[in-house]
Amino acid sequence: MYGASPNEVTAWGWRIEQIEGITEIWPCNHMAYFVFEAMGTQWRMTASCGACGSYSMPYGLEYTALPIVMQLQGVPKEDEQDVFADIRVMEDEALLTMREK
Repeated sequence: MYGASPNEVTAWGWRIEQIEGITEIWPCNHMAYFVFEAMGTQWRMTASCGACGSYSMPYGLEYTALPIVMQLQGVPKEDEQDVFADIRVMEDEALLTMREK
């Protein structure tokens, strides 16, 4: 990972093999990236109707989980607003990417 030492990566609870292939995350974005990744199971989904052939699509993150995830990821209280703003940018881009597929 760009900008993080192996010791930092393991201190954040990651294994090196989990982040192989990530070529560039600026150090100022590390915390937001780790929070966003930890929120990966917290997508709100539209209702699906299997009988009519439709399927559910994500439409946003479940923000009620975000304070707990930030705490578990070690985000300092004074950085929470900045991390939240970064999460929203990543959420918007992720939604665009998922809708393209």
